[in-house]
Amino acid sequence: MHLSCHANSLHSSQGDNSMHMFKRAALGLTLAALPLAGVMVATGHDGFSSSNVAAQVGRVCIQDNTGGVYSNEVSQSISSVWNPRVKNVQLAACSGGITVTAVASHPSGSHYQGDMRGHGSVVIDRSQVNQGYLPLRVVAHEIGHGLGLYDNYSGPCSELMSGGGPGTSCKNAYPNAAEVNQVNQIWAGSLRNAGPGEVTLVFPTARDAK
Repeated sequence: MHLSCHANSLHSSQGDNSMHMFKRAALGLTLAALPLAGVMVATGHDGFSSSNVAAQVGRVCIQDNTGGVYSNEVSQSISSVWNPRVKNVQLAACSGGITVTAVASHPSGSHYQGDMRGHGSVVIDRSQVNQGYLPLRVVAHEIGHGLGLYDNYSGPCSELMSGGGPGTSCKNAYPNAAEVNQVNQIWAGSLRNAGPGEVTLVFPTARDAK
């Protein structure tokens, strides 16, 4: 879920290969594909075009490969966490975008790796979640990276992207208004040039926030 101690370098040099993780301590509309597979934009017949992305709604595919372990959390992240709140991008259960998998344990903890524009992979570390983190918060947080959000592990529980920073007592699984607004701003512009390049972000934990 969190960005670990590389957060500053990610912000200052977004083209670098870096990591986004929840660290281990703790439309009539037609669909027109953008140059990146797995991200679609809905275009209307009356004046909307692929060059007018601000007037379109992006679609990001989320593929559940958790073997049923976190299938409910993946589904809820789509239908209850993100889709009701953001307007310029919508998530769907399909392939070609962000793949969510679960592993027994990972040296980096739960994390996202991808382009932060609807493509990449999310790995959920079961041993980390079992420390007491809310599974839905972990999954929704990592998907948030795929929508363009960085970690803010020193933030309060009310911020989804604070990851595990507030500790296991934090049971909020929803983005706040500022995070929703940021996603809408990201997906209102041209997706061709807006991405930071390939990154990896780890799920921040309370230890990392110190």
